[in-house]
Amino acid sequence: MPIRTEPQPIHIQVLRLRGEVSVEDACKIQRLISEYLKAGLTHVVMNLENVHHVQLPAISILAERARTLRECGGDLKLVGVSRYLSHMWDLAGYSFQFDFCRNEEEAGLRFSNTRVPA
Repeated sequence: MPIRTEPQPIHIQVLRLRGEVSVEDACKIQRLISEYLKAGLTHVVMNLENVHHVQLPAISILAERARTLRECGGDLKLVGVSRYLSHMWDLAGYSFQFDFCRNEEEAGLRFSNTRVPA
């Protein structure tokens, strides 16, 4: 009997943040991602284009969630990161642990391992 499998679509959760991301906000995001994980959702995009500041300790909380998502076969991709926010990630020492994307479409393509045009 021939068996045929078809790839299933990836369900991507998109978080669009605005303003400042505090430690308290990062803890809320951490709990939300925990709920996603319980539901089997492991692909998360965090859109930061409307964020003007992230507290340094919040970045370590997000890095922990990103590691957990990767351990479960997914990832946390960052979109719309300004130069200032990129510098914050550098200061916190976590830039190398995140996949920075230009936009949500690019993040989705990277999740599906589709080549992203330069």
